[in-house]
Amino acid sequence: MEGLELRLQSTQLPYWNT
Repeated sequence: MEGLELRLQSTQLPYWNT
């Protein structure tokens, strides 16, 4: 899942959860 990597660098902005 890409969301896992994305949250690592943008943990303050959970855009992967949208």
